[in-house]
Amino acid sequence: MIYLYTSVVVALLTPEERSAQALDWFAQSREPLISSDWLIIGSHSALAFKLGSYEIKLQAVQASFRDLEQWLPDGIEKASLAYNGLSLLSSC
Repeated sequence: MIYLYTSVVVALLTPEERSAQALDWFAQSREPLISSDWLIIGSHSALAFKLGSYEIKLQAVQASFRDLEQWLPDGIEKASLAYNGLSLLSSC
């Protein structure tokens, strides 16, 4: 399994300097992907930052949110984070 970081997801969803590399890697990846509940929060935060700094427009953020939510159920396995037996975030 390969852990999928937020920075890679954001590069897959929005135009960035390394988006082409992220897309190539993703297209060639054959191993199952895994991430945590934080992927959703981190991705939303990064997209909101891009919107607030005028890097992308609202329509692009909304499309990225839709793409992410549609992709997650089938695209990666999500591991729930726990601390001392308590779930920090419930699985979405």
